[in-house]
Amino acid sequence: MTHALSEQQFQKARNLAKQIRDIVAIRGELLKRGRLDPGFVLPSELWDATLGLFSYCFDPSFEIVNTWRLHTFPFKGSYPMYVHSNEHNPVPANLIARYLHHTNGLPDELIVRPPNMCAELGWQVNGGISNWDTLIDQIYVGQLYFSGALEYLKKRKSLTVLEIGGGYGSFATVLKKILAPSSYVMIDLPETLLFPAVYLGVTQGESVDSDSIYNGKKAFALRSGKFSFVPNFFIEEVERNTKFDLVINISSFGEMTSPQVRRYAEFVRYALRDDGLFYESNGQDMSGPVPPLVAEKFKYYTPLIDNQKLWHKKDGMGEELRRLMPNQSEVLSKFKLSKKIIKTLGYKRALSRSMAREWL
Repeated sequence: MTHALSEQQFQKARNLAKQIRDIVAIRGELLKRGRLDPGFVLPSELWDATLGLFSYCFDPSFEIVNTWRLHTFPFKGSYPMYVHSNEHNPVPANLIARYLHHTNGLPDELIVRPPNMCAELGWQVNGGISNWDTLIDQIYVGQLYFSGALEYLKKRKSLTVLEIGGGYGSFATVLKKILAPSSYVMIDLPETLLFPAVYLGVTQGESVDSDSIYNGKKAFALRSGKFSFVPNFFIEEVERNTKFDLVINISSFGEMTSPQVRRYAEFVRYALRDDGLFYESNGQDMSGPVPPLVAEKFKYYTPLIDNQKLWHKKDGMGEELRRLMPNQSEVLSKFKLSKKIIKTLGYKRALSRSMAREWL
């Protein structure tokens, strides 16, 4: 049984939803005036069809907000009600096997345990709720940990994070706990920003407030200790005014057109600090493979190849990592990502993991 919302949390969620509706209206006016590129700012065909099914969430009742996780399944691909119908049965053997595999060797503070709110459903495993969505986040955490990326980032005094296409906010919740960033920014379609804004607004307390949704009325600026939600048509405001230590894109490039992916990759190249990291996990976009599009914009691009035999072996982490540069492909033997290597390279690095659903 998850914790019920307070009236204050519900009203906060309602206010955030109202702000999102206003942002969508602003986009409509800017499109009418010809000031935006519809090919970039509007949902792809995939998301245009999907969002129509969730229009009821834009003016949510108490019951909808209180069960918010039941309305977020398009972002991860698993339906929580499947868990609800099986919650009194033992943990599925395939889930527990993968959970044990992907938590093997991880410190306890890196174990994904989602907030017990918004009708988060699952099985109690190792002191927290576990389900197929938390497993996916756990895989990403393991990759960042065993690659050395988390250790590299944790040493920064004031860490800034940008997530492009933040889903419903689950990975942001995880990274906030692990990295304690000074600022965390999400940029996405305004319609999809509704879901992380409400989820994080309810579960993360004062980290989300009435100023968290950027409306373009003043220059964009990072806000200490806060989440910021930026509609994609204000991308140039972020591009001009901020730099980030870590940029993340998980799966959403695969739901865009190639021109949209190229625009975001160009944006990341300028928004990322020279010693920053870009972590993306995608297979194909709506036109073709994503990794080559990202590699066009980065001087050093390291795909993390899916090989479950390697994930939990620090010393062997690089046996199947590849180094891709423009017009050049080189297989590196015994390579391991580390602070020393990153510092020696002296230019921006992107980490990629092509997502393969069949091995989840």
